[in-house]
Amino acid sequence: MKKTNYFLKIMGGTCLFQLLAFQAQAHQISDNEGFGTVIAQLEKKFHVKFGYDASLSTLQVKKGNDLTNLKKEQIAGYISTISDGRFDVKRIDDKLFVIALKKSTENLSEGSRSSASSKQQPIAGVIYDQQSGAPLADVTIAVIGANKVTKTDAQGVFKLSDVTLPARIRINSLGYKTREMDATAAMKIQLSPDAAQLAEVVVTALGIKRDKKALGYASQNITGDDLVKVKGVDIGTTLTGRISGLRVLNSTEFNTTPSIQLRGLSPILVIDGVLYENMSLRDIPSDNIADMNVLKGATAAALYGERGAGGAIMVTTKKGLKDAGAEISVNTNTMFFSGYLELPKVQTSYSSGEGGKFNNNDYVWGDKMDIGKVYSQWNPITKQREDAPLTSAGKNNFKNFLSPGFISNTNLSFTSQGESGSVRTSFNHIYNKGQYPNQKLNITNFNVSGTTKINSKVDLDATIGYNRDASSSNFGSGYNNQGYIYNILVWTGAEYDLRDYKNYWLLDDVSQNWMYNAWYDNPYLTAFEKKTPEMKNKINAAVTLNYKVTDWGKFILRTGYDYYARERTQQNPMGIYGTRGGFDGFGGFHSKGKFQNYQANGYSSNTDLIFTAKKTWSDFSIDGMLGASVFYSMDKSTLSTTVNGLSIPGYYSLRNSIDPISTIQGQSELMRSAIYGRLSLAYKNALFLEATGRNDWSSTLPEQTKSYFYPSVSASASLTDLIAFDAPWLNQLKVRGGWVQSKLTPGAYAINQAFSIANNVWDGLPTASYPNTIKDYTIAPTQYDSYEFGADVAFLKNRLFGNYTRYYRLSHNRMISSSISQMTGFQYRYINTKEELMTKGHEITLGGTPIKKEKFQWTITGNLSQNLSYYHKLDPEYSADALNVKVGNRTDYITNSDWERSPEGAIVHNASGMPISGKYAGQLIGYTAPKWFWGISNQLQYKDFALSLSFDGRIKGMSYSGTNARLWQTGAHPDSDNQYRYEEVVNGNRTFIGNGVKILSGAVTYDKYGTITEDTRVFAANDKVVSYESYWKSAYSGRHNYWDETFIKLRELSINYSLPAAYAKKFSAKRASIGFTGQNLFLWTKEFKFADPDTGSEDLNSPSMRYIGFNINLTF
Repeated sequence: MKKTNYFLKIMGGTCLFQLLAFQAQAHQISDNEGFGTVIAQLEKKFHVKFGYDASLSTLQVKKGNDLTNLKKEQIAGYISTISDGRFDVKRIDDKLFVIALKKSTENLSEGSRSSASSKQQPIAGVIYDQQSGAPLADVTIAVIGANKVTKTDAQGVFKLSDVTLPARIRINSLGYKTREMDATAAMKIQLSPDAAQLAEVVVTALGIKRDKKALGYASQNITGDDLVKVKGVDIGTTLTGRISGLRVLNSTEFNTTPSIQLRGLSPILVIDGVLYENMSLRDIPSDNIADMNVLKGATAAALYGERGAGGAIMVTTKKGLKDAGAEISVNTNTMFFSGYLELPKVQTSYSSGEGGKFNNNDYVWGDKMDIGKVYSQWNPITKQREDAPLTSAGKNNFKNFLSPGFISNTNLSFTSQGESGSVRTSFNHIYNKGQYPNQKLNITNFNVSGTTKINSKVDLDATIGYNRDASSSNFGSGYNNQGYIYNILVWTGAEYDLRDYKNYWLLDDVSQNWMYNAWYDNPYLTAFEKKTPEMKNKINAAVTLNYKVTDWGKFILRTGYDYYARERTQQNPMGIYGTRGGFDGFGGFHSKGKFQNYQANGYSSNTDLIFTAKKTWSDFSIDGMLGASVFYSMDKSTLSTTVNGLSIPGYYSLRNSIDPISTIQGQSELMRSAIYGRLSLAYKNALFLEATGRNDWSSTLPEQTKSYFYPSVSASASLTDLIAFDAPWLNQLKVRGGWVQSKLTPGAYAINQAFSIANNVWDGLPTASYPNTIKDYTIAPTQYDSYEFGADVAFLKNRLFGNYTRYYRLSHNRMISSSISQMTGFQYRYINTKEELMTKGHEITLGGTPIKKEKFQWTITGNLSQNLSYYHKLDPEYSADALNVKVGNRTDYITNSDWERSPEGAIVHNASGMPISGKYAGQLIGYTAPKWFWGISNQLQYKDFALSLSFDGRIKGMSYSGTNARLWQTGAHPDSDNQYRYEEVVNGNRTFIGNGVKILSGAVTYDKYGTITEDTRVFAANDKVVSYESYWKSAYSGRHNYWDETFIKLRELSINYSLPAAYAKKFSAKRASIGFTGQNLFLWTKEFKFADPDTGSEDLNSPSMRYIGFNINLTF
């Protein structure tokens, strides 16, 4: 055993000695090694670059000393020693050395080669950013008049061999001013940023940065700094009016994200080149965004295929720092409720009831209050009915019920930058307190991202994020008996003080303390007992590997993954009266108690393999790309519900169901694979022609139609680079245009005749339901042909700029669900219609810097947009047989029934004095889409103070005011508090005569659309006295509830002060600022009232709140 241990010690010592010897030998230069080997070892040890003629690499040099103790400043002397002083070594900077043979040298030693011709020699250099001093990668260096082009590496170093001197080189990089200069053997070059060009470097499809001048389609950029001036709950709110063609509809409802449409369609969201399926803008903290570029229309996003038909929002997140080091940033914005822009108003003179008498019934056509009338009423304190005077105790019931809103948005980030990579970690938290009791939202986001340079050819980007969205009750809006406006303002009067009902139980968890014993519930019980808490969790991750094959080509491998899990519960106690409503298309409420649990989860993955290449020959260049992608998504859901009530009051669990629970489950999977490519040709960096193609294979289509192709062509011409205009004030004039064909396929299982199965539906038995739609397996995708043209201009050294785009989108072969005779056993048939729709639009952006002084600057940008759709062709079988369905007519028409009217438009009344309802419901009221939507943003800078404010609005467009209609119906409308009503209720005198006419003789005939074909009626002014209540109960609906949506809104305001560096240093900060912020500050409407028209529709919408607050931003 001892001999064995001794032997192992001998062997271990020998191995260790050999290992140390090999390590030492690695730093020695062998007599047999060439000069190129020496240089490689020096580059590896000191992380530097050497520029020298390639012919020198095989020269033999004498053996040198050990490199272990060699220092960087000794490199020049070391090379001179091993070459016997025959080399000139010039140190450009810490990263670059240039080596050349001395002119007197002809031969070195045996086996050496002759020096290069004195006319041809290598050149090398390093290129820096003039402002930051950082080395610039991917800069193009071209020898003018020769076919020699190269690019800088990650350290900003470039080398070119066999350059015939004298020569001139051109240095070009996106975002920097182009330089031309005489070439020398060793150069240190600085490039200055081009402010105009910096804004023109944009992120395009698949996350590839390109010069905007080369694009034949429209795109628009917004910086991350613009998104953090005012930080609310949703970035979408800040985007309102900032991008032409982008229409944002902002909801006033709690925990409801804005609706975003680009040219009338939903754009995709791409984050750092990754197209996620389950991520939204709300999942990205605004502090994490470095840049956002909006690719408008299908041409811009053609390489995304079907998913990119609506354009794309390209988000680039923050990565490292400009300079090496570390940085900690804290940015917090807190805003408080500061009043309402719009709040529904009601009359508070008359009580609940009908016919001028009080009762706790539907309607507010009751008795006059505050005149000494006594009625039996519910006393919420003694919890019994008592005789009491009828007074307007609850004039401010709704305001008293509302809760002041609150928003805080805080971001903490840590960023570290090194020579070979960077890491950024961020934590973000948003807290939002809603305007109704028990409404709270917490959004937490954690993200880690990093970049690393593996070697001179390979770099890696990676990110992982986690998002948690937790909310309490989401009830309170809409025309249903869970809505607070519905309950407090529309269907009940002001004869009670709602605050007296905060103690909402008569018997805990069994019966409620409420004045009304049918239909409506105590609003406080709804807020705190009819709960709908929801939890959403999301994880997203992505990895991008870039492999530079040559100076002109590289591979990109990118994969992204996102996962979500959602759980929402709905509960109601026993003893409730309001049993309508539900969520996710299921359920409702139950008077014996109910509990529902909805769970959904799923994930998607998207992987791309891309090869990009770019070559330049004199005035011509070619830029190409080939790629392939695989997309997969899976979703599952389960809805479980108690049946026939709860066994134990107040215990909310599926196990507490009286009868066996009902469960509905769903699952869907989708896979789509594709190959795609792009070829771009350029002449003199001024004329550009581009073509793309993509072919998809979708799992949602049958074998014969599952493959479909998307082609696109675009072109642009920079006229100011081609033509010598005699106009020094003109800096840029570019024209562009493009065409694309895209397709929309059915969703997962949309063409499958599958049974829907549910358990415990019929006496405990399960059911299987066959679909009521006939689905055709031969159905083809909807096809869109889109084309656009436009121009970009800039004047006065880019102080003023503008762009215009006109676009068209023809949709044909559309997939629709058409009604069929129920005698077939079905209700609908899924088909391709021959009907074609044409969408037309304008996009205009104007902006500039009207004032630019040393201490003061004003920048303004305005956007004006239009997006309207028309009938282009009708299907003789499936197009609707309606008056407004004609070629050339708009598709967004609004029709409704109207009162019968005279030729002059007066309402016609019958012999009883009541208005006569029209027989046709297809009367044109107007159009939903605005004629124009617009936005203006301003940035003013004075010394260390910055003011930012943005306005936006819409011109024309109509929507139905559900609030106005229902207030008239129930008698709560403020305009119903008038002399007619007073006389009728208090004095018993009917004095109201409907405004309009009555028929004396004659008749009228209509065609099937309601158009008058013959009218012999003779009219006289209506003179019949009727009940004011009866008249408006019947006349509440109709066209007078459709209002023009024209409005102007002051969306955001920020006033920021940047502390001088000396003050910031007092608390160890590099930078510090403090400011005032505001959101949703002012609203003017042309017709709309009771609600904010910003939402785009109205049906008892919640009030629109104003927020003001402060912002603190610190960087350490």
